Amino acid sequence: MGVGAWHGLLPNIECDYAYPQLIDGLTFLKDVSFGNKVKPANAVAIVGGGNAAIDAARTCTRLGCQSVSILYRRTRSEMPAHFEEIVQAAEEGIHFHQLTVPMKIIGSYGKIDSVECVMTNLGDVDESGRRRPVPIPNSEYKMPVGAIISAVGQRPDVMKYPGFGDLKLNDMGTIDVRGNSQQTNIPDVFAGGDAVTGPMTVIEAIAAGKRAAKAIHARLQGEKFLLNGVPRPRRMITPIRMDYHEKAFIQRQEIPMIDLDRRMHTFDQVELGLDEKAAMEEAKRCMRCDVCERCGKCVEICAQVLGKPAIQFYHAGESSLILKDYVHGLPFCIGCGACVNVCPTGALQFEDHDGERLLLMCGTTINRCHLVKCEACGVSFVTRGSAKRVESMIKDSGWDIQVRLCPECRRVEQASKMAGTEPDYESPDPWKQMTHKTIV
Repeated sequence: MGVGAWHGLLPNIECDYAYPQLIDGLTFLKDVSFGNKVKPANAVAIVGGGNAAIDAARTCTRLGCQSVSILYRRTRSEMPAHFEEIVQAAEEGIHFHQLTVPMKIIGSYGKIDSVECVMTNLGDVDESGRRRPVPIPNSEYKMPVGAIISAVGQRPDVMKYPGFGDLKLNDMGTIDVRGNSQQTNIPDVFAGGDAVTGPMTVIEAIAAGKRAAKAIHARLQGEKFLLNGVPRPRRMITPIRMDYHEKAFIQRQEIPMIDLDRRMHTFDQVELGLDEKAAMEEAKRCMRCDVCERCGKCVEICAQVLGKPAIQFYHAGESSLILKDYVHGLPFCIGCGACVNVCPTGALQFEDHDGERLLLMCGTTINRCHLVKCEACGVSFVTRGSAKRVESMIKDSGWDIQVRLCPECRRVEQASKMAGTEPDYESPDPWKQMTHKTIV
C-alpha cells in the first residue's frame, strides 16, 4: 500500500458554522490543478508553515487575491517549508504573521468575515525538538479575511479501502509498520511512503518501496529479510578534473527565474533551470559519494606511515564525511602511495606528469609532489618527500646514503662493485626496462 496521505487536516479552531470558505490545502490545490482557477476570496489566510502552505499562498496570489497571509505559530526561521520557497513567497507580496495562532472564525450569513488570532511566545522544547508556542494573555486581534485555507498536516484515508478495516494505525493516523520491512499487522500487507511516514519526500517514498519489495520477495521465497545487500552496479560517470583550490571555492549556481510581475500573474514555471555552462559548474561541487565510501582506510594507513595522517576528513552530518584539505591541499603528504594502494574503490589515484606526482581524490588534484630523477637513467622513480623519508630512516639505522638511483640502476651499481667493474647503465636489459615501466 502506497496510497499517500491525501486527507487534509483542519486546524483546531473554534467555529460555530460549517463555512464553505474553510478549505483544506490539498483540496484547494487539487481543484486549481484540475482547472478550477477561481480565487477563494479577496483576502485569504493560510494556516501552516510547510511547503503546502507556501504552495497555497502563492497559488492565491496567482488567482488574483488582493491580500494573502500565512499564519504560523512559530517564527519564520522554524518554518518547515523550503527556504527558497519562503523567500520567493515574500518577494511575491505574501505576508507572514509569525508567532500567531488562529483561535476563532467569525462570520455571518454563511460567510467568513474575520479570524481571531492570538500572539504567542516560544516556551520549552516539545517532542518535535522545537520550542512550544505559548499564547500571550490579552494579545487577541482580528484579521479581516474572506477565506481560510488549512495546511496544518495530512494523513492517509485508509478506511475507505474495503478489506483494510483491521489495519493498525499509530497515534498520528498513519499506517503502523514493523521496522524496515514495511510489514503491517496484516502479514501479507506491506505499506510505505506518506501513508506510513506522513508528508515526506518522493525519495523517502521510493526508498520505502524498495525495502518493501525486498521484504515481500523474502517472504514469498521463505527467506530471512536482509536490508543490506550488494548494491546494483550503475554506470560510472567520469569525475570532473580540477585542482583542490578550485574545488574549495566553487560557488553554488543561482537558478534564473522569470521576472516578478510575470511570476505573480501566471502559472508559468518560475525557475528556468541551468544552462550547460552553469550545470557543469554546479556538477563540480559534487563530492562523488558514489566513488568514495568515506571508509577512512586512507587516513589509517597514512597515520601508520607518517605517524600522523596527512589526509583528513571532517563530519558534515551524522553519517557524512568530507575531505578536509580542499583549501590548502595536503602539505604533509610525501606521495608514498599507501593511501592509493589501500583505497577499496579507486577514489584515490596517482598520476605522474612532467616531474610531478599528482594525488587525486575523485578527479580532484589534492596534492602535487616533485619527483626525483635517477641520476643514471633519468627515470622519475620516487617523490622528493619519500626520498627524504627513506634517507632519514636509513640514517637513523647508522647508514649514510642518498636516494639518487632508481632500484634497477642501484642493482646494476651494486653488481658492478661486486665484480670490480664500471657500471654500464646504458646496456640493454629487458628486466630493467620492464621494471621502469612498472615504477612509472
